[in-house]
Amino acid sequence: MQERQEISVGIWYDNILVGVIGFHDHVSADNRIKIGYWIDVDFEGLVSQSCQALMHYAYTNLNINRIEICAVVGNDASRNVIERLGFVYEGTHQQVQKIYDTYVDHAVYRLLKQEWLQKIKSNPTFIDTLPPLIIYSKNESFPENHSSQLGCSF
Repeated sequence: MQERQEISVGIWYDNILVGVIGFHDHVSADNRIKIGYWIDVDFEGLVSQSCQALMHYAYTNLNINRIEICAVVGNDASRNVIERLGFVYEGTHQQVQKIYDTYVDHAVYRLLKQEWLQKIKSNPTFIDTLPPLIIYSKNESFPENHSSQLGCSF
């Protein structure tokens, strides 16, 4: 049986919860995970930094090799964020999610650990710009030596 984990993290701005970002569909046997998020429209600028902080945690602390992010086809704002983060478009999954009474397609993107490490290597001070994360997780399947403090707070 494959191990699957989820972690959700609040995105906070001035002590107000403005969004949530998290891992889902963690398959430890394959070292892959998906990131999903929602954000208040007034705070969309925080998504990129929040994704980068979670990505860095996944690659450096969870030994993840592949991160996937999906966006509804037609949600250009979300797709632009994903592409600016360096994710590579792999294709479209047809009618994968039902929103209200309509099935929607998802554009599927991925970023490999080696690509992330190359980004850091080309800009070593980039890591210093990531927001602090505070993840409170009771999941015992995550190694105990990880900090239990990882929520994006701005």
